[in-house]
Amino acid sequence: MFEHPAFERRGPGTKVSNWPYENRANGGEVVAALAEHDVKIAIVSDFHVDLRPHLAWLGLLDLISGFALSGEVGVARPHPMMFQAALDMVAVSPERCLMVGDNPTPDTGASVLGIATLIPPLQRATRPPLLERVLSLVGVGSVER
Repeated sequence: MFEHPAFERRGPGTKVSNWPYENRANGGEVVAALAEHDVKIAIVSDFHVDLRPHLAWLGLLDLISGFALSGEVGVARPHPMMFQAALDMVAVSPERCLMVGDNPTPDTGASVLGIATLIPPLQRATRPPLLERVLSLVGVGSVER
C-alpha cells in the first residue's frame, strides 16, 4: 500500500498534487461502473513506475483483475506478449475484449491478437467526456450523474 503523509484517501477522479500526470476525465467512474457489472479489467502498461500504488491511493486497485507491466512481462507495448499476458490474467478471449488505450503507436499492438482497440483522444474541456462511451460499447450503460 502506498503511504505518504501529504496524501489523504480520495475517490475516483481525484487529482494527485505531486503525481505528474493528469487522470483521464471520469476514468475512475468508468472503471467503477465496469467493475460493478463484473467486467474484468486488466492494465497493460510500460509506464516507468508501478501504477498499483497510485490506483490503491485512488481507491481503484481492488477493481483491477490483472496487471501486465512491461517490467514484469519482459517486453513493452506494442509487443503482443503484453496483451496476451493481460488476456491470460483475466481469462478472456481476444474476441470478448476491448482495449482502451491512450497512444496509437504502442496500443494498436492489441489488434494483432484480434482485440478491438479504442484510442479516445485526450479530453478537451469543450467536448463531452469521451471515455464514458466505453460503458455503452461493452453494454453496461453510463456513469450516473
